[in-house]
Order: sequence, then structure tokens, then C-alpha cells
Amino acid sequence: MTQRNIIQRRRVTYVGEESAFGTAPSGSFPNAMTKGVFRDAEIGLDPQETMLDVDDESIRRQDAVHPVHGLQSDSTTVSLGRLMRATPSAGLLTASGTAVESVDRILLRHIFGTEHAAVGTTVATGTSSTVFDATSASNIKKGSFVAVTISGTPEWAKVTNISTATITVTPPFSGTPSTSAVVRNLYTYAPAENHSMSLSVYRGFVADSGTEPEYIVNGCYGSAAFDFPVGQIPNYTVNLNGTAFTGPAASGSIDTATTVSEAMGAPVVVKGAKLYIATSAISRATAVAYEKFSLEYNNQWEKIVDGGAAQAVAGVVNTAGRPRAVKGMVTLRFDADAYDKSTSNGFGADDVFRMALVITYGSGSTLSHWIVEIPRARITAKPKLTKVGERLYMDLEFSGQTDDQVTIASETGDDLARCYAPVRFAFG
Repeated sequence: MTQRNIIQRRRVTYVGEESAFGTAPSGSFPNAMTKGVFRDAEIGLDPQETMLDVDDESIRRQDAVHPVHGLQSDSTTVSLGRLMRATPSAGLLTASGTAVESVDRILLRHIFGTEHAAVGTTVATGTSSTVFDATSASNIKKGSFVAVTISGTPEWAKVTNISTATITVTPPFSGTPSTSAVVRNLYTYAPAENHSMSLSVYRGFVADSGTEPEYIVNGCYGSAAFDFPVGQIPNYTVNLNGTAFTGPAASGSIDTATTVSEAMGAPVVVKGAKLYIATSAISRATAVAYEKFSLEYNNQWEKIVDGGAAQAVAGVVNTAGRPRAVKGMVTLRFDADAYDKSTSNGFGADDVFRMALVITYGSGSTLSHWIVEIPRARITAKPKLTKVGERLYMDLEFSGQTDDQVTIASETGDDLARCYAPVRFAFG
């Protein structure tokens, strides 16, 4: 027996999107094991197989029963935390950009189910603050976010309609887009109607010599919670269940020698962020002062049981939805008008609002965004009075309903799901 001192925080973690359920991907991104830098990443230490008792009869009262090895799929958990970071300039989706191969994309694709991450274009002709003709509209999608340069600054907007090359957006830009202005696509995520995506996670501990212990967890599926603390770094945590694992013996599959390099840029800070809550269309000039904002998006995964599969699971399918899959939570300073449902600004239990939180980092042409939108946010109850320090606040809870701002034509599949999305998440 050779005992070794291994510092558990000296470790490397990979994530990849599985091409076949329960099998580590070996193709190109996102179907490839991709190194990531995580704020907190835990694999439930020492995952176990289920040990099944054999309750055969015995004439001996204290005759020990030797259990049988069962399944691994009930004991393995993975928690992956990510700080939200700026998009590097080379990864901004301009007409000449290249999509960044970040673990954020792999995790967000799994959580929501759809991703739009195509290069952008330029403005051919600007008609108004909400309409422009694109040089090429082939990569623009309804229900996705774009950033169009207005007076030197990229301004975000949601695409609500596309007619040939004519793009309609909301909210209105601060001015009419100029000819040749940059139209940047943002990496946009929305819930898929049909969602059965799974992940593999590798974890390798780094030792100075000898054999490093490693875990490989396959067939992972789960949900995420997003937090946007004011003055802090926004972050999200993905909690996964695993179907099968190997380890902790070394497999040789994990490179623990190479230093992990972060594909994204510097962490952003929640300052100068804009929270929009409006009863009708959002105006980018009118933001709400707020203290806290967080988002929960819960998936409900059901295992497809198959006695012929290695762990008796052939796949998973996401069945989450009604009554509430999307929950936004906001804390505001007490406002008598807002607390009173009878006023025009009141938060009544049946009221529906447009809601978006926009965080920016940098300036000029490399300004990057993190956006979460609940296009139809229905308040679930009267504002709850709470105390922060010695001051009076209101806690609001909203549930997301399907979007009604996007014009539906012949869209199908993920394109249609993006149009109807009750929540959207974007960066870039």
C-alpha cells in the first residue's frame, strides 16, 4: 500500500456534450471534452454502485448475506459553478468573428436545449429605430438577440420579425442604424420543446508523481440557478445527476499536466446593470433601481429505462414545463405605488410584465453583454415586505410565460421554440 498526499483543490475538470447517451464524446466542439475553469466544481466524492441485498432463506440465523452489485445511476452527482465573463473580442459574433469554444456554451446548451451562435452581418439600410435591412439575414434568427452599433456603441435588441432581409427588433435603438453598422449576433439560449441532451464530466486530481485519481461520469443531466449579486460577479451553478461512472482509478483519458486556459475573458461585475420591468414594451431609457435579481430554471428529467442498457438507462428526456418552469426573483426598495395593485405602477397577482436584466462589460466595439429576459413575467403573488438591514424592501416573484412579441411564420423545431421562449439567456 502506497499512501500519498493529494490536495483536492489541485484538479482539472472537463465537460462535453454526448453524441450518444452515456458515452464520452470524441468529436468536435461541443461534442468534445472541453477544459473549463470553475468557481466551484464538485463530484460527489466516492460515488457508489447500489448494493442489492439477497434475501434468500437460510436455516442459520446469523448467516451473512453477500449483496449483489446493482446500478450506478442513483448515487452520482456533479455540481459545476461558473463565473460569468466577458466575451473575448475574437469570439464576438460579427461577420468576421469566430464562435468561442467555451464550457459556458456546453452547459447552457444542456440547460436550455437550443443555442444560436452564428456570425453576424452589417446594416445595408436603416429605416427606423426598430427596423433595418441586413446585408445578409441568413444567420439572423427570430427570438434571438443581436447587438447593433449605434453611434459607436453596440446596443442589444431582440429580433421579433424577419422579412427577406428586413429585421424588426425590440426595444427600439437609441437611433436609426447607419449603413455598414456592425450587426453582431449574441450567443442566445432558449428552452427546446424536445430536449434530451446529456453531458459527460471528467475530473482529474493533479499529483506530483505516481497515478492521479480520476473520475469519468457519463449520462449527466440537470438544472441551473443563476445569481446576479449587485457589486459582485454574476454566476450560475449547474447541478447534475450521473448515470454511470468510472474511477477513482486513473484512466489515462484526462490530461492533468496542461494548465487550464480560460476561453472567455475577465469576470464581469454587476455594476451599471439595467433591469427593465414594464407593463408594455421595454424602453432602454427606463430602468428600475433594484437590489437583487436571480433566476431559477428547473428541468425535470425522466430516465428512459431499458433493461438492455449498461446501467438500465438508454437516455433521458426533459419533461419540465407547466405550471412553472421559469422563476425570476427581484428585490426592490419599498414603493407605495408599486405595492398598491390599484395604481398604474402596481404589482398585482395577475399582472404581466416585460422583464430583462442587461449587464455590460467594456466599451466601444468590444462591449460585451450578459442578458436574461423573461418576455412575459407574471407576478405570482402580492409583493412580500422584507427587511434589508433596517430598511423596508419588497420581494417579487415572477413566473415566465411564452413570448407573444415574435411574429410566427413557417418556423419549426428549435426555431419555433426560440420564438415562443418563456425565458432567454444570452451573452456576447
